[in-house]
Amino acid sequence: MHEQVEKPKENKSKFVAQKNSVKKGFVGSPKQLVTYAMRCNEDTKESFSEVLQDAKTISDKYPGGSPLISNLADWKTVSARDKKIVHIVAHGNVERIGNFDKNTFLQHLESVGINLKECEKIVLHTCDSGVPDERGGSKGPETILVNQIVKELAKTNLTTEVVGMTGHVVLDSAGKSRVLMDSQKEDEYKKERDKALKSGGDVTSVEDKYLHTEENSQLIGKHQATDAYHDLSTPMSQKHFIDKGLESGSYPPSKK
Repeated sequence: MHEQVEKPKENKSKFVAQKNSVKKGFVGSPKQLVTYAMRCNEDTKESFSEVLQDAKTISDKYPGGSPLISNLADWKTVSARDKKIVHIVAHGNVERIGNFDKNTFLQHLESVGINLKECEKIVLHTCDSGVPDERGGSKGPETILVNQIVKELAKTNLTTEVVGMTGHVVLDSAGKSRVLMDSQKEDEYKKERDKALKSGGDVTSVEDKYLHTEENSQLIGKHQATDAYHDLSTPMSQKHFIDKGLESGSYPPSKK
């Protein structure tokens, strides 16, 4: 899923060696949000430390930070106020967020005390959560995990916004989740990025060369009045939704 890009001379160990998985003495974020580092069954100690590191970076972006959760017991320490916007950091693919599919994911959120009727936004910092699942032969937007979650949520809440990522996600030097333009060039990107970090060069120019902007790395799902999905089978229909901006069922621009 993620690989964090560190700023030069930053101590990586301070992220990994975090003894308490929730920030103590936290009063509350003005944005009313919580960041959740979700562990997968397949996670090793090393792979989950990377997830936790990314989650802490995302959490620290907000003024005063936000509650950072990495185990189920600590959800009890988070107030209902801070569960209205949920950032999920985990490994994922076109059908799963961590250990959960579209149905069990929402059940899991409810089990940790998130009131789906009051939840305003769910941001999935997981790979491919905003792209079609083509394994069944269809490339339609109804196969996109974000859209499937929005549809399930509509049974409870018609206003929750769900944000997914449109490919392989990495965290840039500013702590933003961005998608590789070409996942086949991940090793090439890492090599150039590391070279720039070691030499004190311009890391952001390397990031902009290989990564979509934060906006174009996201697909934003919102409830629609009908269950009909947009037909994106032709270039013109795709262009229409690119020009209109990102909506539920729309593809992101293919450019930066």
